[in-house]
Amino acid sequence: MRHVTRLHATSGAPASTRGFGLVFSDVEREGAASIKLFDAGGPEPGYLYAEPQALP
Repeated sequence: MRHVTRLHATSGAPASTRGFGLVFSDVEREGAASIKLFDAGGPEPGYLYAEPQALP
């Protein structure tokens, strides 16, 4: 698992963001790709799973 810490550009203090982009590619099986979500202020909200797509 990879943890990403965001720091303020000028002060180096921990920072947060209001949004981000994410693209899953080549997902063929249910539950094969996911991202674990975290909340800085409390318990983790959970997982986001990519929906499998049929090959053309």
